[in-house]
Amino acid sequence: MHMQQNTSDSTARPGDNSDYQRRLARSIVKSMDVHEAIHVCQENGWEGVLRFVIALQRSAERRS
Repeated sequence: MHMQQNTSDSTARPGDNSDYQRRLARSIVKSMDVHEAIHVCQENGWEGVLRFVIALQRSAERRS
């Protein structure tokens, strides 16, 4: 029996959770200091979330 995969989002790749990582990064940056957020990501091995936290930090620095 062949199961049809959901292909409604053509940009999503198997195992790609970047949207979740982006949302999590925004959430933890709102909850704590950006430096604390970086530390939390490093402590938990959240490399993908860390990338977004750093990007948010750089974006905020450019706006200042």
